[in-house]
Amino acid sequence: MNPRSSRIAATAAAVVVLAGLATGCNRGSDSNASAAGGKPAIGVDLPRADSDFWNSYAQYVKQDASAQGLNTLPVSNSQNDVTKLVANVQVFQNTGAKAVVMAPQDTGAIASTLDQLSAKKIPVVSVDT
Repeated sequence: MNPRSSRIAATAAAVVVLAGLATGCNRGSDSNASAAGGKPAIGVDLPRADSDFWNSYAQYVKQDASAQGLNTLPVSNSQNDVTKLVANVQVFQNTGAKAVVMAPQDTGAIASTLDQLSAKKIPVVSVDT
């Protein structure tokens, strides 16, 4: 995937998450939303930082999130480790994320994490490269 496609994917992910949030997912008070002018927090986990693709993706996420005025939590990197991905998602939940963007390398291995997010009505955008 070229850098332009990476940027499109990152922007599309953000738009999908925001569309879900705008339609009423997870209504209620949230300290992170209040701190960011009422905008819900979005957690983003990247699977790696050892390729041009993911390094470009990380830059585009930061640029596009800033340009669109999104409230993103600090971007995490699970380094192709399912245990780290699960821990990063737990941090997102504990810090008030109302949506999560991730690119799991093994979706079967995080099924219980996805179930937990679903039970809490936290939408997930899974990036598949």
